[in-house]
Amino acid sequence: MPKGNINWFAIGIIALLVYAFVPAVNTAVNGIFGAAPGAPAAAPQAVAPAVDFCADPSVTMTIGPLSKMYAPTTSVAGEFARVFVEGADKGLKADSTTLGVSWKDKVEIYYAENSSVYYAAKSAFAVPCKSTIDTKTYDGDADKLYQLDASTNLNFKFYNEDDGLLNADNTANEEIAAGDIVSISGVIRGQYEDAYSPYGGIYATIKYNSTAYDDIDFKVDTAGFSVSDAATPTVRSNAASATGFALKTVKINKGLVSNEYLDYTLTIDAHDTNEPGNQSGTSGDIIIYFDDEDWFRNTDTGVMEFGPEDNDDAIVGDAVNTATLHVS
Repeated sequence: MPKGNINWFAIGIIALLVYAFVPAVNTAVNGIFGAAPGAPAAAPQAVAPAVDFCADPSVTMTIGPLSKMYAPTTSVAGEFARVFVEGADKGLKADSTTLGVSWKDKVEIYYAENSSVYYAAKSAFAVPCKSTIDTKTYDGDADKLYQLDASTNLNFKFYNEDDGLLNADNTANEEIAAGDIVSISGVIRGQYEDAYSPYGGIYATIKYNSTAYDDIDFKVDTAGFSVSDAATPTVRSNAASATGFALKTVKINKGLVSNEYLDYTLTIDAHDTNEPGNQSGTSGDIIIYFDDEDWFRNTDTGVMEFGPEDNDDAIVGDAVNTATLHVS
């Protein structure tokens, strides 16, 4: 190579080797040719806590106003609601009366709790920061009271296995011989613009002579309704029990609103040798008791409960005549 000439190729090779294998040089070069560092990240800003403040926590609460389902212009001025504030029972309050409460109070209201005309309905909410409120704003239509089914018998009818109508007054007979397995169709139908157990289910308790029948099965045939095994309400256990008789209870998943109907089938398995129609008097008959569910106040504890009977074994809600299948 002529003197004085610089071998730039060799110098480049050496520079690359130094960059690759000398960390300090690598860092310095990156610092020179790399992107300029950005501005330092801003310090996180503190989030202001939510203001939990009410200038005036005193609230005047109006009960209801209540109305009748399907007939809102019908006066319900004679109805009352049982009110609990922070768990304390404030007693029965007439429709549209006022009660002083405070912001954030937990309120439970049982409209028509002591009524013999309407079903009791529950509402629960926390009091907002307002000077005045009415409870119907927060109750999801619970203030619209369902009237008890005025028919008191659910318009029930039985049909025999050949689809011949048995009289609704239960005076007709169904012939069941020893060893028979018979299917009896039945229907219960609500009363127009009334209700039967609108917030719960229906308990159907079958009473039958255990010496005349091996078993009786209750099956629902209408879409949207179903049954499950249930404990017999004590009001039925105490009132309907008798020597030689069995009680079997199922719970229908929901009640009847207005003139809804429910078809069901009884599958009756007669005893192999004891013919039902030969039993003394009417002891071969099959009886079905229907009981609704309702809110009621336990008179011993003062606690509100929901179910088919109260702690005194008295029927709560609607009194329904029993469906009786006479057997000969």
